[in-house]
Amino acid sequence: MFGGTAPLVDTLLVQRTGNPLLPAYYATTVALLAAIGILLIGETAFQPLDADETHVEERRDGRPGIG
Repeated sequence: MFGGTAPLVDTLLVQRTGNPLLPAYYATTVALLAAIGILLIGETAFQPLDADETHVEERRDGRPGIG
């Protein structure tokens, strides 16, 4: 719905249903589904990007580093 096609989709939703609030309901539903998806994704910070790298070590300055 978002982007260049938003006005078209909004107009179609209102014309076909007669409910001028339907685009708001649609946007709210999409936002809630996106928020649920984000919450279900696990944190990947400080994990190796390559399968060959197996552990994370701390550097001398205390920040994590791969090594």
